[in-house]
Amino acid sequence: MSALRRLMGTAVSIACALVLCGCSGIPTSGAVQRSDVTVEPPAADIEFLPASPELGASPEQILRGFIDAASSPQNDYAVAREFLSMALNVDWKPNARVIVDGGSRDYVVTADGTITLVTQSQAVVDERGDYSERDIPERVSLTYSFVQENGEWRIASAPEGVLLERYTFDQIFGQHALYFFDPTFSLLVPDVRYFPSRASTPTRIMKALLAGPSPWLASSGAVVTAFPPDTQLVAETVPITGTSASVDITGNALNSTLEQKRLMLRQAAASLSSLSSIFTVQLSIAGVPQDISAQSEDVQKGYPQVDARPLVIADTKFGYLSPSGVIEEIPGISPVVSTFTPWSAAYSDAHNAAAVNVDEGVMLVRSTGTTLIDGRADLAPAVFDYYGFVWSVPRGKPRDLLATTTSGVKRLVENAWPTDGRIVSIAMSRDGARIAALMETGGATKLLVSGISRDGQNGPVAVGEPLVLSVKPGTSTAAVWVDPVTVGVLTTLGDGRVTLSLNTIGGGVRPVAPSSAGVSLSAGNGVTEVYMRSNENGLFSYRGSGTWPMVAGNVQVQVQVQ
Repeated sequence: MSALRRLMGTAVSIACALVLCGCSGIPTSGAVQRSDVTVEPPAADIEFLPASPELGASPEQILRGFIDAASSPQNDYAVAREFLSMALNVDWKPNARVIVDGGSRDYVVTADGTITLVTQSQAVVDERGDYSERDIPERVSLTYSFVQENGEWRIASAPEGVLLERYTFDQIFGQHALYFFDPTFSLLVPDVRYFPSRASTPTRIMKALLAGPSPWLASSGAVVTAFPPDTQLVAETVPITGTSASVDITGNALNSTLEQKRLMLRQAAASLSSLSSIFTVQLSIAGVPQDISAQSEDVQKGYPQVDARPLVIADTKFGYLSPSGVIEEIPGISPVVSTFTPWSAAYSDAHNAAAVNVDEGVMLVRSTGTTLIDGRADLAPAVFDYYGFVWSVPRGKPRDLLATTTSGVKRLVENAWPTDGRIVSIAMSRDGARIAALMETGGATKLLVSGISRDGQNGPVAVGEPLVLSVKPGTSTAAVWVDPVTVGVLTTLGDGRVTLSLNTIGGGVRPVAPSSAGVSLSAGNGVTEVYMRSNENGLFSYRGSGTWPMVAGNVQVQVQVQ
């Protein structure tokens, strides 16, 4: 018999999407304030209250009740544990993994009294909180045995973790970003995880933060942590008093410098800022509160921001498109770019340089002159990174990835992309720590996201093993980094319809249907600043509500701004 679920009232949601903003760093005078990140408005938090085991329930009823009770993670899955034998209650590890399915399940009873539950897995969350989605639902068999205790059937053995249908998972699990630093300790880089919404969520966030970044980020060395190796929480909890969280870590951090402690505090505060109930964070080491109120102003940077206006080439002019439709040119750059006939372009505001793809290759345009920096054939659109490197690669030779300085110095960047793939486009996160490649490989299009290894002068050395994300079947034409955790992919489906997929790096996918056929993308500082150019050179702006108003016509090129 299925357990009764009652929906409780609304509360402040922990399950909110996290987006960095480009404001000043988190203060380090006194308790650290949340100012490096912005949290989207919270949604309603739904709490499921499943029923306890009924007297005389059969093994199958006990199993169904147990699966249903996994919808309530409160008090360490207290209700679900009522369905377990005394021995399994001690050993069961609900946080080991989460299997997400569509809710259609078969229960097969075998001759020895065990029951095998068969379902189709759509996604899995591992013990670190890393989320992975299946391209095609995967058949999963879970076997349970039973024992009688005090005359009642209980589950004697069960696979680790819990099974949740998609709707339930979306209601009780929240998306959170852990924050690590780039190797210069100047920028925070998000690492998305999923945790159930409950009182222990701050503890799980901090434990995951101390354990380090996800494998795909860690392997490349793209991010670092301010916490010393093997640092752990002193206690099994992060106490919350009012709106303040107390993070007490082990004593191996005592020998850290004051600046290192400030960085630890900032990293912890940024990671806990996805919880709307927490406004300040107090850092303690081995029970001793750290007083850093006398430290100098925090000069760390948030996620880099760009001019929100679209940068375009329209009517042969290169510049920012104002709300009135006027092209505002960039002194020293626009007149030179306008002498070319580019089919793609990128611009670095911080380095006042443009890279334009023309028939001859990639031209680097600066106020001091113009240089052909890559003359290879069949190049994908070039992009800038945070440090001013221009990245270019032949579409059919993914391993021939080149990064060129604004002074013209070239370096070949090693990467782990498939050798038989074909590059559609590449996109660079604004923190310079991650690169996304939209690639056709094995008869399908994939989105590959990798960390970037750099040397002591911030020069790119290698691109790490990628996190591989699925893309809708069809013809994908563009990928762009929309915000710190989202890459947008534009795809024309088999029936001619166009879809924009918003891919959370380390999370799920949200499709958005443009109102017109599109061929290219650009983005400002978030989902509501995404621009799409149509095959008829119209420029459309996504407003976050499913609408795509036209903002300009006769736009020949959308320019990627870094």
